[in-house]
Amino acid sequence: MRLRSKITRLFRTPAFSRRTIQSRFMYFAMDLCSVMVQPCFKKLIQAVGMRLHTVAGHFQQQNASILQLKSNYQQ
Repeated sequence: MRLRSKITRLFRTPAFSRRTIQSRFMYFAMDLCSVMVQPCFKKLIQAVGMRLHTVAGHFQQQNASILQLKSNYQQ
């Protein structure tokens, strides 16, 4: 398990200064966030893409009906 090894490495290394601990913990937190958040973001982006696709289809239908009305009116 990669996550467990990161946790043990985080706390096993000697603490030279507070800054190294802070930077290590920040990188660890970023890794954790990327592991947990990526699937959620993928689903969110897919959902937004599908919604935009349906909205674009709706606008295309409206545009076609407007053009149809316009051509009927001009005849």
